[in-house]
Amino acid sequence: MRQLMEELLEYGRPFNSSLVVGDLNTVAAEAISILSHASQARDVTIHANVSGLVNMDKARMLRVFLNLIQNAIDHSPAGGTIHVDSWTRPDVEPPMIQIAVRDVGPGFTDADLPRVFNPFFTRRPGGTGLGLPIVQRILDEHGGTVVAANHPDGGALIRAQLPLAIAVTRA
Repeated sequence: MRQLMEELLEYGRPFNSSLVVGDLNTVAAEAISILSHASQARDVTIHANVSGLVNMDKARMLRVFLNLIQNAIDHSPAGGTIHVDSWTRPDVEPPMIQIAVRDVGPGFTDADLPRVFNPFFTRRPGGTGLGLPIVQRILDEHGGTVVAANHPDGGALIRAQLPLAIAVTRA
């Protein structure tokens, strides 16, 4: 019940428009550190290669990484590996940072894919169904997007995009 209340409050939290430039590497590393006990308990390894400067509310962006990585841990088999990667997409306007979180679990069923961002939709026993909707809301508030899919080699793949922070020079 406590977890549900916390996630409901997070889902309904008003947007903080005072974003600051920050490095996604710092946020991803903090999330992995917080979840290290959970990953060790399930014998899951996390490989991360994340970097990129974005305008963000650091606490909210930390929630994005926590939710995505926790989901990947929960759906990974023992001995599995989670990959958290990012790269710059200068080919789009505005330039974006692409983030991918991939596990080697069962992935999403075709029937579930259109519903994974719906509040309260979950297939996980004890889940609230708010983790991915919270991720979607936060990324939307930051000018980003998120898409769920299955990786061709198996497992779930969540791809998020955020606008790259552009340094402004003053004359």
